[in-house]
Amino acid sequence: MKRPPPRRGDDGRGVGGKRSLAGIALALLAACESHSKEPVLEGERREVRIAAGDVTLAATLHFPPGAARPCPAVVQLHGSAPTSRSDQRFFYTTVCLRSGLAVLAYDKRGCGESTGTFTRFTVDGSAALFDELARDAASAHAWLRGQPGIDPARVGLVGGSQAGWIMPLVAERTEAVRFIVAGCGPSVSAGEEDFHGELLKSGVPLARADLLLESDDGPRGYDPRPLLRRSTTPTLWLFGERDDVIPTHACIRELERIAAEGNASHSLHVFADADHDYRTSRGDEVLLEPVIGAFLRARGLLP
Repeated sequence: MKRPPPRRGDDGRGVGGKRSLAGIALALLAACESHSKEPVLEGERREVRIAAGDVTLAATLHFPPGAARPCPAVVQLHGSAPTSRSDQRFFYTTVCLRSGLAVLAYDKRGCGESTGTFTRFTVDGSAALFDELARDAASAHAWLRGQPGIDPARVGLVGGSQAGWIMPLVAERTEAVRFIVAGCGPSVSAGEEDFHGELLKSGVPLARADLLLESDDGPRGYDPRPLLRRSTTPTLWLFGERDDVIPTHACIRELERIAAEGNASHSLHVFADADHDYRTSRGDEVLLEPVIGAFLRARGLLP
């Protein structure tokens, strides 16, 4: 299902369903989840080029103003749309800078000033596509770890939607990925996500689409479950309760199952009354920074 690209650099496929949180203790912010985003913080910036196999990634390295160095840092990944670093500057870049993280944001291959060819998502091509994008991100992560002012022992990944499939692949390529922050990222297969979106496109009500998803026996394409089950990288999954872009609550159920099997690497936070863009029904944006900060401080990655 294709919709106009929303602000987070995603192409808007798929949808979410009913809330299911059994077995997971979720900390919900009550008084301070809504706010209006201020402009991006203006600290030191470096415009750079990064070699990534057969492409060159055009990137900007942002440092949080006033932060002690060397800084913890993240590489910022993309949703499924053709996305440049400027497209995400006023959300994930801002969120991470306000959380005390330096941010390396780059133009997706074939987009903006990066070389190469942008490839659109298909279920059949999903495994090859995600592998290619994971190699790009791994190159960016390796480059970032070697930069002055960056603490190589505290470099992670952040990204939304499609990036939720890709970041665990990057972490499996290198033990140097210390943490992942996945915003509204899928934990079900590419085929299931696509099937759910097509149901909605055909007019099937949301609750019915959630039920039909459980009986889908179509092509799966890339399936993240085996990797997520064996992952040891601390991962914070952030979901919006009203997200109608990915099959949100099927994704939550999968992560609940993985946690119930004994994998403690995955942490979940569900923002009440928030959509795929972390916006409430009143039009406010929820505050991600306290959740991200608490996750990182609990693991000794922020002071």
